[in-house]
Amino acid sequence: MDSKVVLHIIPKDGLGGVESAARSMPGGQYGNVTFFKYFLVGPLMDTEATQYEKAGRHGRLWNPLTFLAAIQFIRSIKPDVLIASLWWSVLVAMASRCLNSKTKIILFLHANATKHFIDWLLNKLGMYIADEIWADSQATLDTRIPTLLKPQRVISFCTQKAERIAFGNAGAKFVFWGRLAKQKNLLKAIKLLELSPSPLRTPNSLSLDQTMERSLVCVGLLKLKASLPLLGSLGH
Repeated sequence: MDSKVVLHIIPKDGLGGVESAARSMPGGQYGNVTFFKYFLVGPLMDTEATQYEKAGRHGRLWNPLTFLAAIQFIRSIKPDVLIASLWWSVLVAMASRCLNSKTKIILFLHANATKHFIDWLLNKLGMYIADEIWADSQATLDTRIPTLLKPQRVISFCTQKAERIAFGNAGAKFVFWGRLAKQKNLLKAIKLLELSPSPLRTPNSLSLDQTMERSLVCVGLLKLKASLPLLGSLGH
């Protein structure tokens, strides 16, 4: 059986959904498939990253050297399949197609809407050069590419098996599990909870690290910390 080299391009490592999904499958040797991950800019969050997980050293996504380094890495490993996540990676995928037309391009969509015009434009170009399109859900496929006649596939990630928790009689509980970012629109969710007949209960003590303080300021929630049970950052 012929060996294959697969490369996944991600803009940068971090705490977002794309990055967490990428970390769920480490780079390495899987049978006859050699799987590499390349982050356009570093550093890597995993301090024990292997030789199959690399990151650019030029610090900024807008730096032309960042993309030249990525292209150099692609030329060194000669991937049979290149997976591009997020619009920054589409630029690298387009360059890869020019270097080697035999490389199969997979565009991986991680959201059912684009953030801005450049995001929309580059992903649209990526759809046309891609040999196959993956998405994190059927809703993303239906919204983003309802009429494009190309192979499509839903790839959902479960990064950790959750233990079943027995329900008690403590009443309804609402939990937000995700990044503190403006696009999550937590203020709207909180306004909805304020309509609930059950009062929002506050813990006796509240301890927030500096990172979470800055995040709360960013999304306009810091003023609410006296009335909401903010428990700080939790591992998952």
